[in-house]
Amino acid sequence: MAANTLMSSAITAFPSLLSSSKSRFASAVPISSFATNASSRFSMTADWMPGQPRPPYLDGSAPGDFGFDPLRLGEVPENLERFKESELIHCRWAMLAVSQTMAANTLMSSAITAFPSLLSSSKSRFASAVPISSFATNASSRFSMTADWMPGQPRPPYLDGSAPGDFGFDPLRLGEVPENLERFKESELIHCRWAMLAVPGILVPEALGLGNWVKAQEWAAVPGGQATYLGNPVPWGTLPTILVIEFLAISFVEHQRSMEKDPEKKKYPGGAFDPLGYSKDPKAFHEYKVKELKNGRLALLAFVGFCVQQSAYPGTGPLENLATHLADPWHNNIGNIIIPQSILP
Repeated sequence: MAANTLMSSAITAFPSLLSSSKSRFASAVPISSFATNASSRFSMTADWMPGQPRPPYLDGSAPGDFGFDPLRLGEVPENLERFKESELIHCRWAMLAVSQTMAANTLMSSAITAFPSLLSSSKSRFASAVPISSFATNASSRFSMTADWMPGQPRPPYLDGSAPGDFGFDPLRLGEVPENLERFKESELIHCRWAMLAVPGILVPEALGLGNWVKAQEWAAVPGGQATYLGNPVPWGTLPTILVIEFLAISFVEHQRSMEKDPEKKKYPGGAFDPLGYSKDPKAFHEYKVKELKNGRLALLAFVGFCVQQSAYPGTGPLENLATHLADPWHNNIGNIIIPQSILP
């Protein structure tokens, strides 16, 4: 903000500095990238991303013009006018579509609440067309009718919201079989815990300047390579030795967990695994379960993001990628990967 303010003040106070043919600034930055009135912040930068130059053909005079055109699609005046018209028409259609969808869902929920016998009647056409099982047992409850992750979508009958972190999300219907559902709940929780360990383990060493998580694995590809942790050699740090230790340790832990027949205790064993006694208060314990799943799901998404970044830019870590993006967000972003370079401005 300070840089933009100083720049606008300098342009206002010293217009000759920019117009001079001997000015290094004039040769480096085309004057056409700035608006005619240099003292106007609105005309210098695009509203959608402060600090980015506003395209000269988007002067802010049109309704809804915030200077957004990263692909420079509106440089040709005829195209710009056509795009304005097309956008407005599509907006109107979208508003009609959304309002009709919301109205249909509202009317449907009202009908189910007011006339439950209509749906349960064997002579009802609606009952034969739409399986009653797609609706929850209590028809007067909006919570039981719609999934929290996408309002308006029916909640699967086997996801009743009683489990921690259950928002009715199962678009592939993977949990229809009760045994599978319980196994998926347990697997998700275990993966969440591993992800919450992995993400700090990736970020902290890189933040301390001890290398990124990609380079930390390179020793394993070298014959006779020695593992290190935070720059220090690991005892028994050869690859075969570490694989044997991990295999025995994980096998023992998984065997002990598989011996537990209570599904809840398999996920939340308590005892030595709850040294602070979080499970003593049932209400608070339920909240902690939800928080654990939410943070775990976020960690899972973060780790997927780390993998995608590393695939796009091999040998780089997430913090290095973040610093590169912040240094030039306009050119260093996901668009560099998914948008062909030939159509970028």
